[in-house]
Amino acid sequence: MSAAPTQKPTQGCALLYDSTPEPDTSRLISILEGTGSHRCRASVTGRHGPGKAVVYGQVQLDAHIVNLVSVDSPADDRVSRLTILQAMLSDEERQVLFGHRAYIHCLYAGGSQEPLEQLRALYRVVQALTEVCAPAQALGLLDIPALQAFSLPHLLELLRWLDADPPPLGLWIRIIGLSGAQEGAGNSAHVWLVTRGLAHFFQPEIAVNGQYVPDAESAESMLMSIASWLIHRATRLNLGDTLEMLAEESLESRVSRWRCSSPSPEQRWLASPYGTVVLEPAQ
Repeated sequence: MSAAPTQKPTQGCALLYDSTPEPDTSRLISILEGTGSHRCRASVTGRHGPGKAVVYGQVQLDAHIVNLVSVDSPADDRVSRLTILQAMLSDEERQVLFGHRAYIHCLYAGGSQEPLEQLRALYRVVQALTEVCAPAQALGLLDIPALQAFSLPHLLELLRWLDADPPPLGLWIRIIGLSGAQEGAGNSAHVWLVTRGLAHFFQPEIAVNGQYVPDAESAESMLMSIASWLIHRATRLNLGDTLEMLAEESLESRVSRWRCSSPSPEQRWLASPYGTVVLEPAQ
């Protein structure tokens, strides 16, 4: 089986290890086929050694293809380090992830057009890879599109619900705060609450200005509710749409309707791969 990508990957994440991972493909297949509900093939092109810092592999899980890129060095690029730095981790967890020595980049390369199916297949492979690379030990995971990083215990806890309905959206989506520039003379800048990870579902991210919400917790609840609705309804927001929140979900009784707008040209910091929808109070 060729390890070359069959098409441009649509999903990706990176498992971090304390030393060089050498996947045991026989055990990998056994784990993925363990429930009796999946058929799997797996291959790896050799092993790491002198002059071989990168090893390629491929897993075919039912109709899904996941490419593996095992790298015998830390993921120390700026974006990976920023992801660990900005993730919701304890100081101890952050230091553990910063101390990784190698990683496996897992890339979804074909089999389904449905984002949730893609992610479930990809993360089934991720879950198996946490068990089959001894003596290397998995330390955690990076999800750069969502600016997410997980310690191994937290990752495994979320993976328990991978096939649940609803799925564990916290694996792929989070809310971050961004400080916007001042928007006019005499107006103080407000923190914006913005989703990260809706790009996994080929959707625009969603943003709301903090001046319109009572606190970050309420904004996070609203944005995650909208994200869940978009994913489960397989729909999307369009500019000019109006959202009406249910009474128990509204942030304030006086603000329960929101208009979907686009960022201003000056708000380049709201850019994302599929654009960003800004929620403004509707009159």
